[in-house]
Amino acid sequence: MAAPHGSASDIEILVLGAEKQAATSLASAYPERHFRFVSDHPVVDGWDLANVTIGFATPSRTVTLTEAAERVVVLCPRWLEPAAADRAALPSSLGRLTSVLPDRVLPVETRPLGDGEWIVKGARWHRPDAPLVGDAALLGDLTDPHGCGLAYQRHQPSVAQSILVVGRRGASGNTALGVVEVRGEVLEREAFLVAGETIDAPEIVGDTVRALDTLDHRGFFALSWVVVERRPLLTSFRPVPRAVFGSFRRAGVDLLAEPTVPRVVPAGVCFIGMPSYASFRSLDA
Repeated sequence: MAAPHGSASDIEILVLGAEKQAATSLASAYPERHFRFVSDHPVVDGWDLANVTIGFATPSRTVTLTEAAERVVVLCPRWLEPAAADRAALPSSLGRLTSVLPDRVLPVETRPLGDGEWIVKGARWHRPDAPLVGDAALLGDLTDPHGCGLAYQRHQPSVAQSILVVGRRGASGNTALGVVEVRGEVLEREAFLVAGETIDAPEIVGDTVRALDTLDHRGFFALSWVVVERRPLLTSFRPVPRAVFGSFRRAGVDLLAEPTVPRVVPAGVCFIGMPSYASFRSLDA
């Protein structure tokens, strides 16, 4: 990909997988930048934003993680090259992290094994359906019509906290991130953040940095943690951001910029999603 020319405000940023909530979070957080939303979904939010244009495309032209920098923001791993998506898939990423964080990773299996309840997840990207929890008999014959792959994880019924670590790791290995206690989230066909607050969690920050170093990941990331019986457990790694751009920028952490030093969003940054009503058009090929 050619190097950009002109000032930062002149450079169009391509947003792939713009049906995700993070797309409008990104564009709203940077009103001085121009974004081109690209999606293969028929309905995409953001038509009311002055700094956004929207177009239809399919993930046939995928990008590498090294390309996903200031000019390209990937919001769904469907748009990554298959090798990159496979490396970041839950069985691969969590499998590698189990050896370095043995008491911190909740592993996944390719099939539900043994007794007890399991939750089924998309292996390479979010499974586009409501969460499904059940025993091996219920989940054992699921199909994968969306091609995301299936991964099964032990269901944790007694979760004290749900925590999301979102950020960006730069080429130098420096990381900018924030630890968000999720106060509200809608998990249906897509996962929508509704409310949250950044917290001071040095143990989770340290384990997250160690995980990213182990995976040698570059670019955006979102790691999901749950706290069970006072113990944090890593349940998911995705090589994409979530809808926190505005809150993080107000706190002084610019996720569009390459991190040159380690940065952590301070505790006490709150956000809440508010209903809004805007005109939209159907996005057709």
